[in-house]
Amino acid sequence: MKDLLTSWKEIANYLGRTPRTVQRWEKEFHLPVHRPAHKQSRLVVADTDELDTWAIEHSNLDDDSTQGEAVEARSLSKEILQEIARKESSSTVFAALVDFIQDTLSCEFAQIALVDNRLRKLILAAGPRVPKVLASTNVFWSLGAGYGSCAAAVMQRKPVVAACIQSDPKWINLRQLAISNGISSCWAQPIIVNGNVIGVIGAYFKKRRRATYDQLTFLELMSYIAGIALQLSGIAEPIDQFEKSSAFIGVDGDLRIRAINREASKLLDKSIGELAGQKLWEIYPQINPIVCREYKRALSENIAVAFETPSSLLGTRLTVLIRPSGDGLVVFFRQSTSNGSVAVA
Repeated sequence: MKDLLTSWKEIANYLGRTPRTVQRWEKEFHLPVHRPAHKQSRLVVADTDELDTWAIEHSNLDDDSTQGEAVEARSLSKEILQEIARKESSSTVFAALVDFIQDTLSCEFAQIALVDNRLRKLILAAGPRVPKVLASTNVFWSLGAGYGSCAAAVMQRKPVVAACIQSDPKWINLRQLAISNGISSCWAQPIIVNGNVIGVIGAYFKKRRRATYDQLTFLELMSYIAGIALQLSGIAEPIDQFEKSSAFIGVDGDLRIRAINREASKLLDKSIGELAGQKLWEIYPQINPIVCREYKRALSENIAVAFETPSSLLGTRLTVLIRPSGDGLVVFFRQSTSNGSVAVA
C-alpha cells in the first residue's frame, strides 16, 4: 500500500534528507514530485512507490549536502556518559539511550531488547513508548525468519532496514500486526559484545523512512554504548548463557519466593525449605536499596534489568539479571567477574 506525502518536509524525512536537498533533486534529477495544475498553489504531492523507484535508480547519487545533515551526537548526553561512568544499571542507561534515539531520529518509538537463544525470543529491556499491544504480544518478540527487522538483525549480525514493512519479506509473519499498530518502517542494529549478539536496538516509524549513512552510524554508536553498559553491568553474553551458570530465584508479584535452585540456596546459605514461600525483604531486610529499585522497575515496567551490586551478606560483588515471567520475576545472580574493562564487537 502506497502513501502520499504532502509537504517538502514529509518528502525529505522519507528520503532521509533536508527539504533543501530534495527540492534541488527535483530540479536537477527529476525527483517525482507533483503539483496542482494552478500555478499559485504551494501544495506538493509525492507517491512513495514512485520515490522508491527513483531512489533505486539514483542510488549512487552524490549528495554534497549530507555532510551538513550528519546526525549529531550533540551532547551524547553528558547524562548518559555519567551514568555509564557510575556503572548504573542497564535499565537506567537504556532508558536514557531510548529517549536519545527517539529524539534524534524522530521515530514513533524505539526499544532495546536482549537475546535469549534458548527461548528463541527477544526480551524487552527498555522502550516505554512501545505500544502495550505489541509489548504483550509474544510473537512480536520471536527470533526467526520473517519476524521483523530486529530478529533479522540478530540472525544476520548486521543492521537491517525495512523502509516499507508492507512489502518487506522480513516482516511476513508480523506484517498485519505492525500495520494494525500504525508502523510502516523499522530500522534495527544488533548489539555485539565479544563476538556475540547479545541484544538489539529497534527504531519504528509511522511513515516509510529510508535510513541515511549517518543515521545508521548513529544507531551503531548507540549499540556500542549499550554494549558497554551491559558489560559494566556484568553481562557479556546472551542472557540464556548467563542464566545457565547462575543461581536462580523465582518470585511472584508480591516478591514471595516460589522457586529456587541449589546454587542459590548454597550462595544464600539457607535451605530451599527455609526460603520457599518467604518474602525477600522479610528474609533480608538489609538488602541494598539499588536491588529493591531494580526489582520494582522490572515488575512495573515489565522489562529485563541487569546490574552489579555489592553484597554485604555474601561479602562479594554480584551480577544480577532480572526479567519478567508470568505475573512475577525470575532472578539470576552470580559472583561478578567483570574487571571494569569492555570489549564491544
